[in-house]
Amino acid sequence: MVGWQSASARSLEQAQKDDKPILIFFPAKDGQSATDGFIYGEPFKKLADEKAVFVRVTHCDDRTPAPFSDESPIPCAKLAGDNPSRDYKVTQYPCFIVADKYGNEVRRVTGTKAPTVKELEAWFAEVPAKVAALEGDLKKNLEAAQKAWEKKNAKEVIKVARKNFEKGVFGLESQQQTIRLYNEALDSVRADIKGLDAQKDAGKLKGLEREFKGTEIAAEIREILGSK
Repeated sequence: MVGWQSASARSLEQAQKDDKPILIFFPAKDGQSATDGFIYGEPFKKLADEKAVFVRVTHCDDRTPAPFSDESPIPCAKLAGDNPSRDYKVTQYPCFIVADKYGNEVRRVTGTKAPTVKELEAWFAEVPAKVAALEGDLKKNLEAAQKAWEKKNAKEVIKVARKNFEKGVFGLESQQQTIRLYNEALDSVRADIKGLDAQKDAGKLKGLEREFKGTEIAAEIREILGSK
């Protein structure tokens, strides 16, 4: 039998420790494509033991947005969250997602036919190149944000950083650096807000709110102004 793991921080940590891709399986609600009898046998077991971490997600129809999901654009680890089916936007079953060691989706396959061992081997083999390409895209935006931060242009840093966040990936080095830079920029603006609040300068606060429209900063300023 294939050693399926549950969706959790633990399975994600194992993939990172072993530097392996992840096969994420979303079975159908009615029991069709249950793991027993759908993916089984020595070749699959060997693949799960040696080449990847196999994760089975308990079926869930709930697509209610995560609590506080609109408070920050920073991506989180989908596989370790409370509802991977929602976070991976799974709408067809059975569904197989091949992901990197951080749970970032590389390939998705849906339908009644399970992938073969040969197909899985090929999909796992393509993960490093696809992750490298994604890392390259993230790095371009990161470098643009770094240049903006050299000029202390917090607005531009936040704007460019959000382009990386919109990719929805987690854990990659350029994304982690982007998050650190983004938080530095936010802290800088928050220091300005604190000073304006102490001066009771509502006009400049409203100006900052307009400047940072659509960000956490604008929401924080509205809260300050609303409490006056």
